[in-house]
Amino acid sequence: MRGIPKNLATFLNSDSDEKHLQSHSGGNGAAIFHGNGAAEDDKDSKMLELFRKVDKAVKNHIKDDEVPLILAGISSLQASYKQINSYAHVLEEGINGNVDKLTPKQLLEKALPIVQPIFRQERESAMEIYQDKRGTKLASDNLNEIFKASKDGRVETLFVPVGKQKWGKFDNKTNELRINQTAKPGDKDLLCVASTRTLQKGGKVFVVLPEQMPDKSSIAAILRY
Repeated sequence: MRGIPKNLATFLNSDSDEKHLQSHSGGNGAAIFHGNGAAEDDKDSKMLELFRKVDKAVKNHIKDDEVPLILAGISSLQASYKQINSYAHVLEEGINGNVDKLTPKQLLEKALPIVQPIFRQERESAMEIYQDKRGTKLASDNLNEIFKASKDGRVETLFVPVGKQKWGKFDNKTNELRINQTAKPGDKDLLCVASTRTLQKGGKVFVVLPEQMPDKSSIAAILRY
């Protein structure tokens, strides 16, 4: 991520070792080096400087999103980071321990049990909002309407079934959507296109089991207007 030093050890040790090492002459003419207590204070200060850089980079990367942020590392460092953190959605529970050697997949496996209850609650709340707005112009399960709304940035929340596709083409000139039962040359997965557009326009997308879809529909959306 831009703005974060790639090597923690180098960042922490830069300048501080030379600055706080003093020497005196030994009996054989060799220089004997020793440190002073300021070195540890300087390392703590540099750690806080690093955390501020991380905090700034995280906010620039996530921007105005509301995604939960999980901290990974030894508990004392997590506690120190929380003191300077300015992102509003850092989770209280983190991934504890030395994570330096964990792969992205292993980190994801450790993170999923932490975030799944949050996502489940958020999805259920969105489902309730959909049901409340059902029958109004602010809720739809019509693919044609939802696809056009996603193009215009009007989709606030989109529900799509996992493992399902809807093949077809959209004519930008006539604003017409053609849906095919099976994929034909030049077709696109309309559910995937609508999902991508929704995310690009700042909306949310929930991928759920087909039986969990509102009214068992093939697509459903809460519209902004």
